[in-house]
Amino acid sequence: MTSNDVDYIHHKNIKNFTVDVTGEISSKNLKEFIKTSIEIELQENIFEYQVFVSFIQKANKYEIYLYHSPYKLLILPEIFYKKVTKDDTTQYQLYICKDFFVVYLNNSFYFYKNNDNYKYEDILSYISFFYKIDSNEINVYEVSQKEFEILKIEYLDGKKESKLNYIDFSSNNSYKYYLLYLFSIILSVALYFAMGQNTKEVYVSDDTSALKNIKSKYYKALANKYKYKELKTNALIGIFDDLKMYNLTLLSCSYKEICLLRIKSKDKKDLYKFVNLHKEKIKIKSIVSQEKIYIMEIEFEL
Repeated sequence: MTSNDVDYIHHKNIKNFTVDVTGEISSKNLKEFIKTSIEIELQENIFEYQVFVSFIQKANKYEIYLYHSPYKLLILPEIFYKKVTKDDTTQYQLYICKDFFVVYLNNSFYFYKNNDNYKYEDILSYISFFYKIDSNEINVYEVSQKEFEILKIEYLDGKKESKLNYIDFSSNNSYKYYLLYLFSIILSVALYFAMGQNTKEVYVSDDTSALKNIKSKYYKALANKYKYKELKTNALIGIFDDLKMYNLTLLSCSYKEICLLRIKSKDKKDLYKFVNLHKEKIKIKSIVSQEKIYIMEIEFEL
């Protein structure tokens, strides 16, 4: 068998993004967390992808990778299992190739990134700064294109067993509900246009002063409940106002250096909208679903 007989996907065809968290997500909540993160970041249907993840412990980050395929495929950053030797006693191994670099932890795939012609020193600095991995802990290998092609052939012709941490969404019945939801939207739009021929247009003015008054009352109620009379900052008012705007219920709230919120909603899309609005300041701690109620715990930097 040659490498041409093996299904694998090129690393450039794999989408990747990073999610900051406060700690490793429990195994029972990980699947829902990954699903929500992908829908927020890419706003795409999760069921069209194969997904694998890696938790970077020192930096409290999840690297999430996904690609279009009904099957789990081999990826080229895995080829370095053949290169790792027992003599390499360092905790981290870094392999720098022409157009990507990959980090192994204890001789197992950890994460990879595309390499846009960065220099050796730049890559080490990036890993040190972004992933909190000291360069002294890393054994570095610069891989020539010739060596890369040899390793690829050896790997693809050898044992075909991926060691990546795949998250399986194929058995999730939510896909059926998603299709039903799409159908209901299409049907609603069709009925709207069909009935619209016999209806008059109605214009509704936006009374911004009344809206601000409602939001202000909502903030005061929450501020009193959670003892925030002395913390009437614009940021905090904004958080509470946006909870109201997206129909989210605040379950608990604590504040020291950061604001820790537990919020719930019957509609997961409202949670997405809230997180998307503040994604530069939010770290998601957990997401769970309980009897069609979605509960999210987040840290919010004010």
